[in-house]
Amino acid sequence: MMRLESLGDLARVLLDSFRKPTFYALEPDGLDRIDALGEAEQRLEEYGSAQASLSCRYEPFAWRKLDGEDISRRWAEANQKRWPMSTFAKRRIVKELCANGARGTPDPSRDAPTLADLRQEGEAIDRLDELLSGLKGWSAHATPAATAASLREIGQRARVVVGRLTVDPQGLVELRGKVRNLLHDGNDLLAPDGSVGRTATDYLRALEKLRDSVTAFEEVVGPAVRKRLADAAHAPGQIQETADRIVARHLELRDWCAWRKRRTEAIDSGLRPLVNAVEAGVVPPEEIGVTFEAAYCAWWSTSLIEEDAVLRTFNTPEHEAAIKKFRKLDDEYL
Repeated sequence: MMRLESLGDLARVLLDSFRKPTFYALEPDGLDRIDALGEAEQRLEEYGSAQASLSCRYEPFAWRKLDGEDISRRWAEANQKRWPMSTFAKRRIVKELCANGARGTPDPSRDAPTLADLRQEGEAIDRLDELLSGLKGWSAHATPAATAASLREIGQRARVVVGRLTVDPQGLVELRGKVRNLLHDGNDLLAPDGSVGRTATDYLRALEKLRDSVTAFEEVVGPAVRKRLADAAHAPGQIQETADRIVARHLELRDWCAWRKRRTEAIDSGLRPLVNAVEAGVVPPEEIGVTFEAAYCAWWSTSLIEEDAVLRTFNTPEHEAAIKKFRKLDDEYL
């Protein structure tokens, strides 16, 4: 069953990979790209937040020309100067911002630290772009963080599910290559109406029906079915064999099912010790009635004695001694 479930996960990955570059995860640098996309997701979120916090609109890459840390230092120095030198110094900084990308009236005290953050995040994205460029959906600084997250998630799923399908190193390499070719060269086949897409959909439907059937069967015979099939090398074949055996021995199973029903009823009625004795072979089937009557009488008499103070405190030696004493007195006086 585990392999069948893994094949189901692969089918879902194939369907979700239509028109997506999932193949990258199965290439030699797949892990590096997955890690890069994870970092890119965080960097792009910070980059977008920094752009939104600027006091006015700037050119997309104004941070490349404007050194936010240097502007912060010079703005602080301008604030320390006396008028009118302070005003002149601040105007020069504002003009510098406008000349290098500001498309409005910038606020240097607010924008300088933001430009420094943009440069830090932007240069990190530049570094990641060296590894991610050419990946469909990736457009460096213009990439939505959600897109990077989606590419990372589908890549991780593909790499994990392929790794679960075989434990042989050579087999894993070959399987990765085959799935990678399907995801890349045969991507059009993954469309809902494509040959692979239809097959994957049919498999998932069949797997869902199998799950429902196993669950229904377990409700009758117990939860051991799924556990037995968990490590089966060829679960479909074992399921077919089990089904054939059930059909061939349905008369015996009818009697067995009847026993299971009576067994449950007996246990619910408090007769588990008798059930255990029958199952262990201590009580033969033909002696079940006699054994039950004997056990019932023992239980009934014990309960009756415990409820009656006279019977509960009855002592045979004392009772016999009392009778002898009575007879002796009877002889003496009569």
